[in-house]
Amino acid sequence: MNTMAKAIAYLNEPAELEATLKQGLLTADLQTPCLFVGTNTIKYQHIDFGDYTLGTFDRNTGYTTKDISLTWKDKTLTKDMGDSIKMDKMDDEESMANGIVKLANRYILKVQAPELDRYRFGILKGVKHCFTKLSTSTSATILTDLLHAKARLENARIETEGLICYLSPIYGQALKEAALAKGYYSHGAWNGDITCEVDMVDRIKIVTIPENILGTGVCFILMHKNAFAAFTKYQETVFFDKIPGFGNRRIQADMGIYHDAFVYDELVDAIFIQKTTASTTYTVTYSGGAGASGTAPTQAATAPDGTFVLATNPFTLSGKTFAGWSDGYKFYFAGDNYVMRGENITLTAVWK
Repeated sequence: MNTMAKAIAYLNEPAELEATLKQGLLTADLQTPCLFVGTNTIKYQHIDFGDYTLGTFDRNTGYTTKDISLTWKDKTLTKDMGDSIKMDKMDDEESMANGIVKLANRYILKVQAPELDRYRFGILKGVKHCFTKLSTSTSATILTDLLHAKARLENARIETEGLICYLSPIYGQALKEAALAKGYYSHGAWNGDITCEVDMVDRIKIVTIPENILGTGVCFILMHKNAFAAFTKYQETVFFDKIPGFGNRRIQADMGIYHDAFVYDELVDAIFIQKTTASTTYTVTYSGGAGASGTAPTQAATAPDGTFVLATNPFTLSGKTFAGWSDGYKFYFAGDNYVMRGENITLTAVWK
């Protein structure tokens, strides 16, 4: 950057700022392309199935009707963040231009990126209905715990390509040592990306996160990268050549970014969080739904990651046939094994 005009043009180019941000983000794999329809509003696609049973065909009545919808949803990026960065003026314009670009890039890497990472892990740790286990891993159990979590996701038909494990450096070192001893550790391309090499355990990308960003109470988070949507959009950088109180001695750049993130409701089964929280149990309630009659089955309170068999249906609903149970996120058949989540569960009858 040999002129201030070029420096200003650089810092007003979203693609350049995004590239710098990506270098600093520990959650860069979760960045999601989107369609912006306003200053801080995006549109994304959402698919919803009424239920997951396969219909039949009858020559007289045709195919079974199924409620399937693909819609565009609006999302407003709620975080409008930014700061003013200042630099003493220099006699040499090239040095000043290089300096303001270097200062801005350092700000992105040291302030913006960590703040976005911290916000995203806050959302992940608070997600409802994902697979959860309340048990503190040790150096002797960390590998077994991770492989168990992967098995939970596989059993939920989550693709194993694209899995990421986030954990603190202390747990990361223990996992690496255990994986090396058992032959599960590798270093190379992940998820089809041959442009970089990463640490992997059983083909899961391992990303260590400082504890002040990951937060307390978490052993690890195993997830598929597509379960989480993270959006960013840079605002136009505004420059001031004269700052009140500083005469003509300083320049200022106001840099801002819109951002937000969420977990797709239909992909909560693609997330497993092992927490250090003391073990507890949650209630399970069966409901026939509106208009149904019958005595609800009972199920003992169950700890997260525990399993039980879904009850047969005791309810009746006039003119309807029982199909299975829904926990508000997913459809299950009676007799299926259900993995308990870290919350009270209501299983409601689904009728056809």
